[in-house]
Amino acid sequence: MLIVTNLKSIVIIPARLASSRLPRKILADIGGHPMLWHVYQRCLQATKPAEIHIATDSEEIADAVSSWGGNVWMTSP
Repeated sequence: MLIVTNLKSIVIIPARLASSRLPRKILADIGGHPMLWHVYQRCLQATKPAEIHIATDSEEIADAVSSWGGNVWMTSP
């Protein structure tokens, strides 16, 4: 039997600005931080991943994520 114990978990959070009911919801300020920051923090606490990346096609989201040290993967629109 093969037992693998050296696996890394990677979290990819999709983020976009095109919310239909609450425009720009992902960047909405909640307690002094954007909603996306809170999602990122919960991922850190829940899974202790090796890597967390935000996947977005928005430069504005990418700038916000970079401002608090998050990793961004730019996607095509």
